[in-house]
Amino acid sequence: MRNMLRTLERATKESVPLTSEDLGIEPSIFIEVAHKCGFETEFAPYKKGTSVKLKRRAIPVVMLYDSNESKSFNFLDLSDLHVGHPKFNAKELEKILAKYYRNGKPLVDYVFIAGDLLEGITSDYYTYELLHSDKKEMQRAINTRNVQVNTLLNILTKYDFDYRVINGNHDYIYTAMGMESALRLLERKMRDNGKRFTFYDTYVVDFIIAGVCKRMIHLESFDNRPGVVPSYDRLRSFKRNGGLYVRYNGKRYPIRFFQCGHLHQRKELYDGSMKVFITQPGSFVKNEMIYSPGILVRGRVLENKNVIRE
Repeated sequence: MRNMLRTLERATKESVPLTSEDLGIEPSIFIEVAHKCGFETEFAPYKKGTSVKLKRRAIPVVMLYDSNESKSFNFLDLSDLHVGHPKFNAKELEKILAKYYRNGKPLVDYVFIAGDLLEGITSDYYTYELLHSDKKEMQRAINTRNVQVNTLLNILTKYDFDYRVINGNHDYIYTAMGMESALRLLERKMRDNGKRFTFYDTYVVDFIIAGVCKRMIHLESFDNRPGVVPSYDRLRSFKRNGGLYVRYNGKRYPIRFFQCGHLHQRKELYDGSMKVFITQPGSFVKNEMIYSPGILVRGRVLENKNVIRE
């Protein structure tokens, strides 16, 4: 799972044998993740088996509100909570949620969480084969998932935000092990408690807000190269491979916000040539918190689709 997106990138350039040895994961799971990441699969004969090559397709687009409804925006970016990690900082998560919640009402329109809400199962001891051959080990893994889900549930239900979340590689471990999606389970529990929580079963999704686009993505280790800012590098790759805009119902919306999970360092960037604000909200793992995690993004969109941040 740690090298999943690196393999996905390789498969966009060349055919890859559809075997667990070459992919590093069960082929069926690789195909499922490819579809979640916005790829189409093309199969071809390979020696005595099959190879796969990936073709990029459109990223899912969600309309939240257009400029005719409001030209202002006000949301909170979070990522990499890692609930279940030995050093998960629950107090810091509660602190930042409470900061934007007053008198029983949210002070932001949305809370976007760019993956890795949960720690998942990181021990190399657990494998797909082990869990499906040993009922006790499978139940132990399910119990671990349920504890992590319920721990986060108990925190999030205290605050009536409109939560929008995507998969991270740690969240997806449970699905890769053949269990029900942890975030799908969390979504159901949140809604049973009357809370607004929407899970997008993908690693990247576009939101239309005030007439512009916010792209939320969970990056992976293939971007971590010396001398490269991964979030900026990924934004440049989107520009090279299709441009920094999306189409929805016949209209064109420029990307003005780019939220990146997985990087664990809180950072805000702005590219004047691309006119995009980049947010890396940081991590809630105690020994990684050089800066307090979470980024408030608030302001308005001008008639020319440029953005003014407050």
